[in-house]
Amino acid sequence: MLFLIIYIAGLAVFLFTFTFLYGYKLHKDHIRDFKTDYGKAKYKDFVREFNKYEWSIDNSSICDVLKSNRDNCRVYDDIYKFRGKYMMMSNPIELLKCKLFFNREYKKLKKGINYNTVKW
Repeated sequence: MLFLIIYIAGLAVFLFTFTFLYGYKLHKDHIRDFKTDYGKAKYKDFVREFNKYEWSIDNSSICDVLKSNRDNCRVYDDIYKFRGKYMMMSNPIELLKCKLFFNREYKKLKKGINYNTVKW
């Protein structure tokens, strides 16, 4: 019985790790496939760039996309474009943190809450 529990736990860890690393590989491949300028960055760089712009939801897209009309910026779930250049995360953990940040900001905008404006 103990062997079965250890086997199932090991299988779950393997599947989670495989899925996690495969998602990062897809992130890198997508950005490289655009054949345009890109650079590696960390989560802090992403948040700093993201906070420079005012974002709106792009209703013309079938997936969750935020866009800024200034400087040709678009942010998908795992594809980040600022000032016409793509941002590739330096490792899978940084990508996961960026995805969580994007999802939180997208939900805020979808609810109509704009945290960039101050109400006095």
